[in-house]
Amino acid sequence: DEHEDAELFYQLALTVPRTSPLTFGPGGFATMGPVSLMVGRLAAMTGRRDEAVRAFETAARLGRELESPPFVAHAELGQAEVLAADQPAAAAEHARI
Repeated sequence: DEHEDAELFYQLALTVPRTSPLTFGPGGFATMGPVSLMVGRLAAMTGRRDEAVRAFETAARLGRELESPPFVAHAELGQAEVLAADQPAAAAEHARI
């Protein structure tokens, strides 16, 4: 079940010690993006709307600090998707930013 898997990985993500704000791939040679982006996606999948929004805001902020348009875009899209579920007008406004 996708929800059960998301819950498992969400809980795991919260317990892993953070030595970096980025998630790295095998061997540490490539980044998979901000940890907060992954947490935001998992929070959204498990119905944790407010936590997802906060995590996506953190990921977007980090993306801007790193001057990484792809990280910013993924975080902003994730936040807009969460907002669209119950606040379509807020999501539309967010998407225009």
